[in-house]
Amino acid sequence: IRTAFVARAGKTTIGCAALEIYGKAALLRFVAVAEGYRSQGLGGRLVQTILDGAKEAGITRAYLLTETAVRHFSRFGFRPIDRSKVPPDVQNSVEFTSVCPVSALAMELRLGE
Repeated sequence: IRTAFVARAGKTTIGCAALEIYGKAALLRFVAVAEGYRSQGLGGRLVQTILDGAKEAGITRAYLLTETAVRHFSRFGFRPIDRSKVPPDVQNSVEFTSVCPVSALAMELRLGE
């Protein structure tokens, strides 16, 4: 599975998305799009591409933490989940333990069984 995707315009990086894999679970670590390329669907294409790859590789659940993008990720089927219900390996990631504040909402997407 490719765990990171980069979008380029010529030689310039204009977007990226990355996953961390924990067994059959994946943590969507980040999605970023350069300011001049936002609101054109690039972020959504990056998310869909990385999730499609995860599903093809047998990942059954994807998780993320967000404070500002609940509506955006809901469009892909992510749903809020109590942080305590996230698999322990994902809960022990740097993202959960130190990068994102406790106020960040955990979300889950079921990719398959």
